Formats: sequence, structure tokens, C-alpha cells
Amino acid sequence: HRLDEFAEREPSVDVRQQLASSAARLPAGQALPIINANINRDLNLDDPYVPLLWWWAVERHSVTGREEVLKRFVRPSLWKSRLGREFLLTRLIRRYAAEGTAAGDESVVRLLKAAPNDAARDTLWPHVLMGLQSAAETSTARQELSALVFARWQRRPEDPTLLQLSIALGNRAPYDAALREALDPQAAPARRVLLLNMLEGRYEAAALDDLLSLVASSQPEAVRSAALKGLSRFDDPRIAAALIAESQKSTSPAWQAQIRSVMFGRESLARFWLQAVDRGTVPPAAVPLDDVRRIALLANPELDALVTKHWGRLQSASREEKLAEVRRLNNDLRAGPGDLTAGRAVYKKHCANCHQMFGEGTKLGPDLTTANRRDRDFLLVSLVDSSSVIRKEFVSVVVETVDGRVLTGLAVSRDDAGVTLVDAKNQRTTIAASEIAALRESEVSLMPDDLYRQLKPQELRDLFAYLQSSPPGP
Repeated sequence: HRLDEFAEREPSVDVRQQLASSAARLPAGQALPIINANINRDLNLDDPYVPLLWWWAVERHSVTGREEVLKRFVRPSLWKSRLGREFLLTRLIRRYAAEGTAAGDESVVRLLKAAPNDAARDTLWPHVLMGLQSAAETSTARQELSALVFARWQRRPEDPTLLQLSIALGNRAPYDAALREALDPQAAPARRVLLLNMLEGRYEAAALDDLLSLVASSQPEAVRSAALKGLSRFDDPRIAAALIAESQKSTSPAWQAQIRSVMFGRESLARFWLQAVDRGTVPPAAVPLDDVRRIALLANPELDALVTKHWGRLQSASREEKLAEVRRLNNDLRAGPGDLTAGRAVYKKHCANCHQMFGEGTKLGPDLTTANRRDRDFLLVSLVDSSSVIRKEFVSVVVETVDGRVLTGLAVSRDDAGVTLVDAKNQRTTIAASEIAALRESEVSLMPDDLYRQLKPQELRDLFAYLQSSPPGP
């Protein structure tokens, strides 16, 4: 009772921080009155730490003291508190949705029904979705939650969160509606891309032929690209034959690279591609070495043998060989001057996908504006041996999925719901937590080791002239 009185009146943030920490350790019956008093007071919302201390206290009791927690969070007064409705409730409903149990689903339904109106309840749907996406298992007893979401979707069928939630909960009508609109050539391309991305992990086998037709069609590339990502979920020999044919008829390097990304991310598809190379159907020169190296991530001796047969051993060059390359490139740079304007064009073509300089480009890798650009040797070593030193924030990861794919890229977003990877071509892939079988850090940089080999000596001089230039004036 004394601690409860402190929680109701105490002005000192130091004391209230200790109360939050103690509430995480006390039994639920003693802790929740303290937590509830601070929800009602609605203090320190902009502090980076205090609201989290209260959340950790709530989360500590969310399962073992479920009834005590729910008793406070279904009260109408909770919605008068920003700390309660915007910070604690959203996390709590995500936590229960992520349980994947009947008790968790029942808790979600109780919290949703306690919302004062439909508009308030609508603010919670995204957090229910995030919880479901991070669930390791799925409850089979979630009819009430499914019915609640489905009823709301019927009233707002255009809402993407409600649509995705309803599909995730196994409702047939939303799935059929989404697939029908996604395949409709009269629908807006942006909407079709949204729906295709939404369905990516939900496609049924009957959708395979439609996706293959869409990939081979003349629809906008963004739509075809979203359909191509959906194909990566299937392990079917028809995909391999269709994608090889599509790659051979295409003249777009970017589209061919996307196809290879799908093919080399799954063992069966990669095998089909390598066997086509072995038969002479696909020339080895059509595949950049950087893409071939991805096959090593599949850890299959048979595939490694085919790679060695047609491309040779792809082991990284020794330190001495790399130093020799640095010396050779240094000689090329000394042979003549570079052109600043031409160098900027080379930078935009080869570097801007991952690096930013003078505000131009993408911040996937280190910002070159503040790099040690005046040191030519530093730049050359970074170009020839990009994996020698990788800053922690730019270490890429390798993800193995439960359905047998292997993906790699920089983890630009990582939370309980899953991970979003961006590869060297700046393509994003989101993998839900429930789909991840294993995740490890990669020892190899996203930047290809042989990037400099694509540059002629004059292009190299032009690029370095631009890389070592001063920032443009105002």
C-alpha cells in the first residue's frame, strides 16, 4: 500500500524509475496497482527510458499474471492515457498475438473488444499483425479473433492491414479477393504490387501458373518483380525452366539479375540453372561471378563441383595477390589525369546503389563524403579487398528459411516481427520471424570483390578524380 501511494503522488522521476523496476520483480497482485497508478498519471512520455521501464514491468507479468494485467488494460480509463493506449497497450497486444496460443488469442480479443469505438480499435490492427508475423507457432483456436477481423474487413475491404490480417488468420474470401485484384491488369500497378507483396508468403499451389504468366507478360516491371518474388516460395521444376527462358529473352540486366537472385536462392532451382550451363543451354559468361559465389551459401558439394567445372575455383585471392592488384591499379592511376564529370557518371553507375557522396546515392554502405577519400591507397584497398574491414553496422547476414531458401543482405530492419534485407542491387526482402530457420553474420562484404575489373583504366582514373574531389560549392 505504501508503494501504491508513492506511485500515485511521487514527483521524483528517480523514485518512479525505481518503482517501475520494482514492479517487474513484485508479484502481479502487488505490481499492477503501481503500474496502473502511473498509467493514470501519464508522465514522462517523451523520456527515452521511463516508458520502457513500465513496459518491461507489464511484460514481466503478461503471462504469469495475465488476469491481473488484463483487468487493468480493459478499463475505459486506459484510453485516456497516452502512456496506456499508445505505448503499453500496443506492445501488450503484439505480445499476446505473438504467443500463438489459445490464451494469447483470447487476450487479444478481450483487448480489442475493450476499445471504445471502431476508430480506436483500428489503431490496434497493425500491432496484431506484427504479433502474428512474429509468432513461432499458430494457434488453431482463433475463430473469435478471425471472425472479429473478418467482420471489420468486410466493412473496410480497401484497408491493407485488415486485408493482410484476415488472410493471415485463414479467411478464404480476402485471399481470393486479393489474388483476383493482384492479377487484374486493369488495377492500379501500385495496388497490385502491394497485394502481390502481401500474398508473397501465402500463395497456394493453384496460383503458380498465374504468377508464371505474369512474370512472362508485358505488365509493368514493378508488378512482374513482385510476382517473381512470389515464385521464390515454390519448389517446382516449372519455375526453373520458365525463368531461364525469361532470362534469355530479356535484354534488361536488372531483370536478369532479379531472376538469378530467385534461382540461386534455392538449391533445386540453382541445380537446374547449373545443369543448363553444363548442357550448353546457358553460357557461363552470362552469370557474373558475384552471383555465382552465392551458390556457395547453399553448401551443396554437387553444386560446388559444377561451379568449379565451369567457372574455376572461386576462392578469394591471397593477400599478396590483392596487394599486387593495388599496385597495378596505382600504376593505372598515375598514367594520366581523370575527368571529374566522367567520374561522377562512373560513380552513379557503379557506386551510388550502395554509397552516398555529396548527398547523391543510397546509404546502404558507408557514406563516402566523410570517408578518408584523400588517401588513394585506402580507397584502392577498399576497392580490391572490400571484406578486409567491415564496420559493424554494415555487416551483412545470411538467412536460411524454413522452406529451404538462402538469402543474404544487409539487415536494415530487425525486430520481433522479422528481418528486412537489402542486397547489393538495393532490392529489399522481408522475412517474417516465423519463416526464419537460421540467421548468421556473413564474413563477406556486400560489395563485389571484382567491381574494379569492370572499369577500364581511364574510367578508373575518372572515378578517382571524382572520389577525391572537394564538395561542390553552395
